[in-house]
Amino acid sequence: MCIRDRYQRRVRGGSTEAFDAKMNRQDKENIMKALRHPNDCDYWANGCEDIAKALAAGTPSMEDQQELIFAFWERMELVVKISVEEDRNDGVALTFEKAEGAMGSFAQNLAPTARSSFGEVLARKVNCKGSGAFDKLAPYMYANMTENFARDLEDFDTAQGMVPDLLEAAAEGDVRARKSALSALTSMATNLGNALEGLHAIVVPSIGQLVFDTQVARQARLAVAAFAPSVSQQIFDDLGTQIMAKLGASAANAREIEAKTASAETFVALIGPCGGRLRPLVPRFMEILLADVNSGKDINWDEPETYYDLLSIQLAAVAGLLEKCPADLEPFTDALLEAIMSTDWESEWNAGLLGLGSMADAGGGYYSDDSVDWDDDNWSDDGGAGGDAEYEPVSYTHLRAHETPEHLVCRLLLEKKKKKTRTIL
Repeated sequence: MCIRDRYQRRVRGGSTEAFDAKMNRQDKENIMKALRHPNDCDYWANGCEDIAKALAAGTPSMEDQQELIFAFWERMELVVKISVEEDRNDGVALTFEKAEGAMGSFAQNLAPTARSSFGEVLARKVNCKGSGAFDKLAPYMYANMTENFARDLEDFDTAQGMVPDLLEAAAEGDVRARKSALSALTSMATNLGNALEGLHAIVVPSIGQLVFDTQVARQARLAVAAFAPSVSQQIFDDLGTQIMAKLGASAANAREIEAKTASAETFVALIGPCGGRLRPLVPRFMEILLADVNSGKDINWDEPETYYDLLSIQLAAVAGLLEKCPADLEPFTDALLEAIMSTDWESEWNAGLLGLGSMADAGGGYYSDDSVDWDDDNWSDDGGAGGDAEYEPVSYTHLRAHETPEHLVCRLLLEKKKKKTRTIL
């Protein structure tokens, strides 16, 4: 079924919505003329922008929306075709930039049935799996549009129609499209929460597997953390079992350490939104951490990076748990203090707990943030970003990003002191 037929079927079929035909005929003709201009990219870009403005003003009738959206898709497909034929084209970039900026208005202001149809078409484009040059390029080109559309989407029916294609797009294909599909799912979970309950049994196990995929691990962790607070206890328990199984596995080679690290990062990502629900996992997590810290004594510190990352993230989880459920750590405090203090930590540890900086939010919670990359290349010898950066006041949780094992020892000892004081009182 062609796009025009699809829109006619969806928009006219369920037509309980009433829209007044307020749009000036000349305005509509100008938009259509701009989108269908044969070779001027400024016209194409302005056409995309003008549709968004008209929708925000509430002027297009149902029939007008149908025609404008059809003309929009017609133009975007031609623009992608131009991209296939020409490696670099400024007009293509400008048109997609304006289209991406229009997605918020599309998500908020299209009529419900038109919005559902638009969302499904968009999700299918980012999930395009064809072998031709056009099919290979389309997912990459539509990635940002999908992400922006989902960011402002608050309609369950539209989200429900998009989810199957987004899950498939996240599982394989163009990396940029995979990341955007996961970001779109994250936005849907954030905006709609419990309304997506009926999809949790499909969505959470699927994205849970992707936290171990190095190409999209960060986006997958964000998606898991967004869905996790509202999933059923059974789904959450299954997710926790999966994380602990990977985290507790052996670390005999780089691949196994990588899988353990991904599990630790996912555990940390869940502390902020799901701290209380993680409490049953704390004893097992601490057992694994103590074993891994002790195993670290035998690591060849000439090449410590992967194991260092693993231990850093596990200790970041301890810092998060101290905020959320300190009482659950009490049985393990002495053993952890002994393990940390008896280990000859190399100077590399003084760089701070990698991962904690990107997982601490202003409220003291912890989550994985793809916008922050705390690798050594981002920091100068004096601790500032880029050497010549200006120094500004930072939050307490930002300072926590630079905790060392010695700092964590102080915090554990402080917690013991608090417990002793409470007992005396």
